[in-house]
Amino acid sequence: MLDFACGSGSLLLNVRRQVNKAGGAIGKIFGQEKNITTYNLARMNMLLHFT
Repeated sequence: MLDFACGSGSLLLNVRRQVNKAGGAIGKIFGQEKNITTYNLARMNMLLHFT
């Protein structure tokens, strides 16, 4: 799954949660962000939810 403007990454996390709840699976998720501050926030958010 790819989010072209991921912001803090919450959409990616919510979609992953809903797909898993429905019995499906997402292999990898990707996001990109132009703003470096928001990019770092998304990275931190992913690290906290995937460890």
